[in-house]
Amino acid sequence: MGVAGIIIGVIGIIFAILPYPPFSQIAGVLFGIGGLLLCVVARKQARRHSQPTGMLNAGFIIGLGAVLLSGVVYGSCLCSYERVLGTEFERQLGTPEFQRAMKRAREAHQKLHGGGGKAPARSAQPAKKPSAPPVKKPPAKPAQPAK
Repeated sequence: MGVAGIIIGVIGIIFAILPYPPFSQIAGVLFGIGGLLLCVVARKQARRHSQPTGMLNAGFIIGLGAVLLSGVVYGSCLCSYERVLGTEFERQLGTPEFQRAMKRAREAHQKLHGGGGKAPARSAQPAKKPSAPPVKKPPAKPAQPAK
């Protein structure tokens, strides 16, 4: 179990550093927790049977590193996202170009859906299905006399 804990912890570290937040960081946390759990269980068994626990301690540290690294990478991505995109979006809202684009979009919506500003209500009755064309039956074969 110790080797499996180390391998799963290393996989967690790999996911933690992949540049696909938040999915890779969530996977990094999950793999890290899996590695931690495997190493804790194996360490208890090794102590009970008086076996060495050095490799299990290493697996525990690697799993903990995967969890912590995933958290740090996710947190830094979240902070930079809010800092860069948040202020840029707020700045763009006040520009005259954005206001003109919103006015054009409203006018196009009203032209398409009428002056009420709401989408047309749907009918409560289900749409009628088109009827299938009638099936032509082949002509009947004349009965042949018995031989």
